[in-house]
Amino acid sequence: MRHNPAFDGLAVLVVDDQKIIHDMLSHLLLKVGFKEVDSAYSGSKALKALDAKRYDLILCDIMMEDLDGIGFVQTLRQPNNLRYDIVKSRTPVILMSGSTDPEHLRAAKEIGVQGYIVKPFDPASIYDRLVKLFGG
Repeated sequence: MRHNPAFDGLAVLVVDDQKIIHDMLSHLLLKVGFKEVDSAYSGSKALKALDAKRYDLILCDIMMEDLDGIGFVQTLRQPNNLRYDIVKSRTPVILMSGSTDPEHLRAAKEIGVQGYIVKPFDPASIYDRLVKLFGG
C-alpha cells in the first residue's frame, strides 16, 4: 500500500475496545496519508470525542461493552439526540466485527453505514475500501 493524496489532511476516529486494533489501524492509516488517527475504546467515549472534534471517517467495532457500534451509530445519526450535530452526524462510518452474524449485517445496512469489515482483516482490503470511499 502506498500513500494516497486523497487521504491527505483527513482525521479518523478508531472506536474499538482492543488496543491492538487501534495500533494496527493507526499505523496503516498514517502510512497511507491520513493526517491523524484518534482512539476511543467504547461507543460512549467516541461520542465524547465527537463533542470535541470533527472527523472525516469513523472505523467502529460492533461488539463493545458500554455502548456497542450499532448503538453508537444510531445515537450519532439521531436528530433528537442532545449531542446531535448535522455535520458530525453525516460522518462516514465503517463498522468492523469478528462476526458474520446476518443480524449484524442487516443492522449495519439499516443504520446506513458506509461499509462492514470482518475481522481479522487484511490491510489491503481496508485500503481498497477507503479508496472507494474517498476516491484516488
